[in-house]
Amino acid sequence: MPSSRVSRGRKTQELVAQWFREHGFEDAQSRPASLPGVDIMGMDWFAPEVKATEGQNFTGALKQARANAGSAFPLVVYRPRGFGPEKIEDWIVAFSLKDATELMRFYAHAA
Repeated sequence: MPSSRVSRGRKTQELVAQWFREHGFEDAQSRPASLPGVDIMGMDWFAPEVKATEGQNFTGALKQARANAGSAFPLVVYRPRGFGPEKIEDWIVAFSLKDATELMRFYAHAA
């Protein structure tokens, strides 16, 4: 039987996949914990790493996201303590300043 920490992580990952499905990424699916790779599959251009741990190590999580990203955009979705599913829109997304600048430049030129 998985620990409550493991169960929270799995549930968080599924909630993130559901969020993405409901917001334009219809193929987003939570990757089973037994399989290596990105935590959310089916988001071709993006490689989300999902974390629901206390005392988050963002640099380590970004390193993990980058390692699994291939040519996709690596990002970390972090569920802060005390932020349940009803506050999912306030969960934190982290990525590097370099990636943020590229994203901002792309968005600014597309507008």
